[in-house]
Amino acid sequence: MRLTRILLSIAVVGMIFLSIQSCDKKDDTKITNPPNPQNPPVLAVSPSSLDFGADQTSKTFDITNTGPGTLTWSISDNQSWITVSPTSGSTTTGTDQITVTVNRSGVAAGSHSGTVTISSNGGTKTVSVLLTVVCDLHVTKPDFSSEWEEGESEVIQWQSSGSGYVKIEFYQGGNLRGTIINSTNNDGSYSWTVNDFNGGTSSDYQIKVTLLDGSGCYAFSDMFLFLVP
Repeated sequence: MRLTRILLSIAVVGMIFLSIQSCDKKDDTKITNPPNPQNPPVLAVSPSSLDFGADQTSKTFDITNTGPGTLTWSISDNQSWITVSPTSGSTTTGTDQITVTVNRSGVAAGSHSGTVTISSNGGTKTVSVLLTVVCDLHVTKPDFSSEWEEGESEVIQWQSSGSGYVKIEFYQGGNLRGTIINSTNNDGSYSWTVNDFNGGTSSDYQIKVTLLDGSGCYAFSDMFLFLVP
């Protein structure tokens, strides 16, 4: 009986010791915080402006990713005279070169601007596009020394780098007297049987030539003497 009590006491003490040891045991398991979400890619564009001046037709800009991951991009523009290639793509650490082309045909003479927009998963950037259209047209005949007489045949002459057609009009003192022809080939000359459109003899006549290419480009001759018999 006494031996049984001794064994029971030893068992109880052992359980208590194991319980205390279990409570005092340190948990050496490392707790690792979940990783932060990956930082997004970052869109960079250079240069931010393209000036084509009066004669250039093609220029480029670069798209790069200055952040991690893969940058996916697409491009749009807001002018019919702008063409962009390519219009979409993706990059990680490389550089994508974009070609911008302009077409001056049908664009009015003067200064024009447009915008190329680059949209991506790393932000949005814009590239401004500047364009100049020069009216390259000169009326060379008649000139200030010309003396044209009603009923005679004369040749109106002009210089132009364009093609297509032109409209020719007759002016006196800065005012329209009449239309010589609504449309003729832009080949630099037109034969005309002179008509004063009831303007009478005067030295303030002019010929106006207008390109019919949608540019609105036109030019006047020098003032010249017109004789009515």
